[in-house]
Amino acid sequence: MRPGVTAAGAQHRLDEITRRSWATDPINTGWLPVVTPLRDYLVGGVGTSLLLMLGAVGLVLLVACANVTGMLLARATSRGPDLAVRVALGATRGRLVRQALTEALVLAGGACVLGVALATWGVPVLVSLGAGELPAVADVTVDGWALGVAAGIGACSGLAAGLAPGLFATRVPPADAIQRGSQGSGWRSRASDGFLIGQVALTVVLLCAAGLLGRSFLRLTRVDVGFDPAHVAVVRLQLPRIRYHTAPRRLAWIHQTLQEAQAIPGVTTAAIASGIPLDGGAIGSVRVAGRGPDRDRPWAWIAAVSADYFRVIGVPLLRGRALDAAEPRTVVIDQVAARAYFPREDPLGKQLSFFDTIPRTVVGVVGDTRQESPAKAPPPHIYEPLDHDPVPYLKVLVRTTAEPRHALNALRLAVRGVDPTVPLDAVSPLSALLAESIAAQRFYAVLLGVFAVIALLLAGAGIYGLAAYAVSRRTREIAVRIAIGAGPGRVLGLIVGRGLALTFGGITVGAAGALAATRLLRGLLFEIAPTDPGVLGGVAVLLAGTTLLACWLPARRATKVDPMVALRSE
Repeated sequence: MRPGVTAAGAQHRLDEITRRSWATDPINTGWLPVVTPLRDYLVGGVGTSLLLMLGAVGLVLLVACANVTGMLLARATSRGPDLAVRVALGATRGRLVRQALTEALVLAGGACVLGVALATWGVPVLVSLGAGELPAVADVTVDGWALGVAAGIGACSGLAAGLAPGLFATRVPPADAIQRGSQGSGWRSRASDGFLIGQVALTVVLLCAAGLLGRSFLRLTRVDVGFDPAHVAVVRLQLPRIRYHTAPRRLAWIHQTLQEAQAIPGVTTAAIASGIPLDGGAIGSVRVAGRGPDRDRPWAWIAAVSADYFRVIGVPLLRGRALDAAEPRTVVIDQVAARAYFPREDPLGKQLSFFDTIPRTVVGVVGDTRQESPAKAPPPHIYEPLDHDPVPYLKVLVRTTAEPRHALNALRLAVRGVDPTVPLDAVSPLSALLAESIAAQRFYAVLLGVFAVIALLLAGAGIYGLAAYAVSRRTREIAVRIAIGAGPGRVLGLIVGRGLALTFGGITVGAAGALAATRLLRGLLFEIAPTDPGVLGGVAVLLAGTTLLACWLPARRATKVDPMVALRSE
């Protein structure tokens, strides 16, 4: 566009030009151009989703930082007497803070090295899952920019995780620290508890989002798409216009190819069509004979198909009869088209037209099929005999008795045997098209699931660390309890109960955050609400189980404390 021209201005001007052209080109009546910025055209469909994934990565990072900060706080508590001696010998507060930050940066550096190694292996796997759904996916690699960003984030995370323990460690007077020893102080314990609650809360958000996407994807895979993709192989191609510039030439190729495809061993039925579900096709406005134009009348997907098309693809004939090449001006429609164009009427025998003014008679009604994706409702479909409109864009389909992948090479050779100059766009099972149609949902569900599992492992490690720290800090108390008759069950309940209390506190906070955050996923969900109670309940049970497992080992160790040995050491 020229400087100063906006997208809205260009859209308005193009609309005026196009509407004037309808008078001389009625076939294109109703079609309008859409002005779209190039960046939105390339990225618009996935930009929001990728930002949501970036937010999920940020939550995992926060969980990790909270985990490390809580552990460093516990470690600083156990080192209280050591730090007190350093202060008594003249160490300044800044010196102690620098020591804490240095230790945190060493941990962050080791974690960055491990993370880069995992990314080098894992990124190609994730890229393969998102192939075809992400713009410039071939350029997604662990390059210098990625390493630089990772190093910067790792350093900042290390500083953030080490700063709080470093500052807290210098707040307690040396005399108090030496007197308390490794028992720590209340504020440090409360800070560790707060970090653990934050970990659990963030993990709840991630687990809820992953659970919603996972359930949505499972429902999407169980949708009745209206056809049977099993045991069907398809070749997509375009006949060269120079060689096949006339309808008789294209028709001769179609008939010969059908014969060759039908002769392949293991093939029960063969068909050729201009359009198939989940692979695009022609779309046009529909005019019903005897009725005027109706702007609210839905447009239809229109395909020219051979006689056995419905048998190959597994679409049932519900009423009337199938297409016959001897009746060129006939069509078969699906139930959606019957309801849209002939409401409360018998569609058989009625006439409609599309692309041109030639009326076609409806001779049959077939089942509905999903066209663009399983997530979208079936649109109106109209099928006409391929002999009447042999277009150059074609799909050759065969139904086999065995797995279709075994027939792919034979089908490729059969099509090339008719004319080796015809280029083949793709040869694949029809089920592969169905898998491609839900590839985006699978990619985001897997990606967010990976993040959620990492956050769950980190939260479990944090709970275990807190429980182990509590056992070491309360050794004398546990020894006294055992000495006065407390059984193993009471000791187990003491440790596990505290872990569950903190976990349920985190679940409560996280549930409120999840209800707000998961609403952003509404556009990625299929037949499931962002506030699905089953997902939240499952997350709560999962975290409670994780807490029980993480607390059991330290609690079991606490039940084996020898009171005499523990009290003597104290």
